[in-house]
Amino acid sequence: MPPPQHVTIESALEDSELAAGVHPAVLQLGLRYADGSVRGASARCIAMLSVFRRIVQARTFLSFPQQ
Repeated sequence: MPPPQHVTIESALEDSELAAGVHPAVLQLGLRYADGSVRGASARCIAMLSVFRRIVQARTFLSFPQQ
């Protein structure tokens, strides 16, 4: 089994399968969770709510097709 590769926001965004449908801010937060820079339940919750607020304020979320 090959050793795990270090994932950066840039390399994750270049991976079209990973980045498809995932907002870059959410992806970046996931990487922060993974590297341990956000610790504790409250800190993780606040960080996620902050990302959601930024996405909604910027109106950069994906719209889903009408069915």
